[in-house]
Amino acid sequence: MKVKIEIDTKTLIRFWLVIFGFIIFAGLIWVAKDVLIMIIIAAFLALALNDPVARITKILPGSNKNRVAATAVAYLTIVLIFGALISLLTPIIADQVKHFSKDLPQIVKNYTGEESGIRRFIVENHLEGMISQAVDSITRSINSSVSKLGDFFFGSIASIVGWLISLFMILAMAFLMLVEGPGLIDKIFKVFYTDKPLEKEHRRILSRMYGTVSSYVSSIVTICSISATCGSIATAILSLIFGFPISLVAPITVLLFIFGMIPMVGATIAGLLSAMILGLNIPTAGLFFLIYFLIYQQIENNVISPMIQARNNQLSALIIFVALTIGVYAFGLLGALLAIPLAACVKILLQESLKSRRRRTREENSEKFVELLKKIGN
Repeated sequence: MKVKIEIDTKTLIRFWLVIFGFIIFAGLIWVAKDVLIMIIIAAFLALALNDPVARITKILPGSNKNRVAATAVAYLTIVLIFGALISLLTPIIADQVKHFSKDLPQIVKNYTGEESGIRRFIVENHLEGMISQAVDSITRSINSSVSKLGDFFFGSIASIVGWLISLFMILAMAFLMLVEGPGLIDKIFKVFYTDKPLEKEHRRILSRMYGTVSSYVSSIVTICSISATCGSIATAILSLIFGFPISLVAPITVLLFIFGMIPMVGATIAGLLSAMILGLNIPTAGLFFLIYFLIYQQIENNVISPMIQARNNQLSALIIFVALTIGVYAFGLLGALLAIPLAACVKILLQESLKSRRRRTREENSEKFVELLKKIGN
């Protein structure tokens, strides 16, 4: 039995137009990816600073015009904090690099001397020729890199200038979002909404999404602050026990705080880097810090994080993993940072869409039931 399916020409044209439109739209998004990333970063920065700006606005005397001054105060506070961190970390990092460079010849001598285990292993397994070839290859690579150092230097300067310009644009957009955002949202609702109940419903959804993203940002900052504080205390204690410089507390604290904001793998990377920094000074101290960090991770995953994030809209582990995979593949590290809050917003939109559809279905069924009762009554 053959079944003949006829498709209207207009339907076929409409179908292909939709497909081509979707492809063009996806292409435009990909072309404008860098700009969209900057806008998204500015939006999340504005969300993170909105509550402090609102509190500062209430403290400052005058009317709502002081929101500009409150935003400026919040920005100035951030600049001062980052400036203090840079001024604190730069001499410490320089001192560690100098210390490592000074000890590097002795380290190489210890591991490659006649009595070292590595040297005996190379001799016993007749690996001298392979090692010599590897050294020659590395030497040639270094010489080639040195010859291209000028191009790399100028390319690095161009990258730094571009990064600074992007940073300025992000900060400017976030500033304008904080200052004009609430009024702009009210104007958009007034222009595009004539149905008051629908406007109220969409405002509620937008407020729910804002609350979810704001809660996510605040919970991540809180968890990272706890991790950095505990890590600094542990590093200070190890410094007293093993005698390495107490100045290492600051970079390890910053590492734990910054990398902890990266979902899933950030805290692990921070812990390994911190253990490696301590291990370069005293290997035993690095090992003890690694043991501490593994214990702390269990406490954070099972006690601290559930307590802090108990009121947030939780996503399943599968959805988080899929969102992180898509975010990292599409936008790299930034995608990892934004994947979870965006997935939570999509979840809210889907929930509200299903709720609205069920409500419409109930209303339609009620109307049909009323009509049926009227017919029976007649």
